[in-house]
Amino acid sequence: DKLRRFRKCYIQVARKNGKTIMLSGIGNYAFFCDSPNEAGVEIYYIATKKEQAKIAWEESERQIRRCKSLDKLATTYKQNTRVIKKNDTASKMLILGKDSKTEDGLNPHFIGVDEYHAHPNNDLLNVLESGMGARRQPLTFIITTAGFDKNAICYEEYLYIKSILKNDIINDEYFCMIFEPDEADDWKSDEAIYKSNPNINISVGLDYIKARVKEASDKPHLQIDVKTKNLNIWTQSATVWISKEVWDSGNSKIDEASLLGQYCYIGLDLATTRDIAAYSICFIENDNYILLQRFFMPGENIRDRSREEKVPYELWAQQGYIILCPGDTINFDMIESSILDDSKLYEIIDISYDPWKAIEIVTHLKDEGFNLTQISNLRLTFSSQAILTKYA
Repeated sequence: DKLRRFRKCYIQVARKNGKTIMLSGIGNYAFFCDSPNEAGVEIYYIATKKEQAKIAWEESERQIRRCKSLDKLATTYKQNTRVIKKNDTASKMLILGKDSKTEDGLNPHFIGVDEYHAHPNNDLLNVLESGMGARRQPLTFIITTAGFDKNAICYEEYLYIKSILKNDIINDEYFCMIFEPDEADDWKSDEAIYKSNPNINISVGLDYIKARVKEASDKPHLQIDVKTKNLNIWTQSATVWISKEVWDSGNSKIDEASLLGQYCYIGLDLATTRDIAAYSICFIENDNYILLQRFFMPGENIRDRSREEKVPYELWAQQGYIILCPGDTINFDMIESSILDDSKLYEIIDISYDPWKAIEIVTHLKDEGFNLTQISNLRLTFSSQAILTKYA
């Protein structure tokens, strides 16, 4: 039928690789050049805020002004960020943000989605896409860099795109392209840099990226930012205290039988409903710290919480990593009983505890003969020790 094959596009690439220029160029093509011609063509650039969406609109407007043939066809109204075609005054190129109030009743031909990773939900995009039904060849064009939040709607789309690229899902109307290192690649390698930066030494300098990577390898708190923005790698947090490599180096199987009868310390932190109560059992062996963890959560609505928070609490409980308490609150008697059971296996030197809600359980444990130490004003208590640990 000679219409557009792809109705949706997702491109994920590291910063400074020309995402916005591409988005704006495609938007201009849809506005002026699509065949057959769309009457009253509507182009919308959207982002979480209008100011962000305005970046792509301004790039489109610059491209129009720099092209004499397009400049003759269009009139720009910068005051309300609007472009119309002179021979079709019903046409328009506008911006919308999450804060826009007039999304209903629109008839989009092209939707340009900027920095999708920052979108908290799909509400605006869904409203706009629901208005595309009257168009013969509508196009939603998404550009983004990887983000910090794997609970975000963009990460869900990213996983869907990966399934398409692996041929696990067939969607012939969705064009997908992701520039990222392979899982086996060392993020500090030149190979990782080239894979995530297709415009290297054109719009972004190789030396600049190398310097960023080198600095991040020396400063763990920069790693998440560099991995996400410069290497297009999805991460879970905007900042990191302990690097993934250091954290994973402690991921060795613990032989609990070898710990029987050993001296240890316990750290106790209580919670009641939404938070997780826990205590850690710490053993010191040849200057290494070995930790056994005990986690407690309310069993009621655990499945709903897993879905809402996108954390596999229910699976972890089934695997034995979390102890579920009957009802909708955490049962402190179960925590106390668990500590008593552990005291039959290990020699507990001291139990340090956060005093919040701890009066009753502390009284009971003292009656059982345990040494207990209250850890209050946590920021002052842990600040210096945390700094020493960070740079150890």
